[in-house]
Amino acid sequence: MKNEENDYSVGLLGMDGIYAGATIKFISKQIVIGRDPRECNVILLGNKISRKHCVIWYDRQEGMYAVKDCSVNGVFQENGERMQKNIPVFLKKQSVIYIATPENSFKLM
Repeated sequence: MKNEENDYSVGLLGMDGIYAGATIKFISKQIVIGRDPRECNVILLGNKISRKHCVIWYDRQEGMYAVKDCSVNGVFQENGERMQKNIPVFLKKQSVIYIATPENSFKLM
């Protein structure tokens, strides 16, 4: 059985866009997505992407991902529901989110 306390295998799988098919693993406690490489460790370009668009971390106690939207143009769940700005939303593994547009979608692994 896998020991998740020290396991950084959780991460994101790019579904569409420039990260389609790419696995993005946590190398620190959070993944920050946006267009500013000084603030973010996953870079997306485009006029709908904020400098710091969202922050994602894995809450081991809850066994869920937390996604916090920090943007103007939003982070959306797969069903199109927009997340509230600056309020973490907890999502299960295998959930799909998209950043501003469906072309920037990721699965929470």
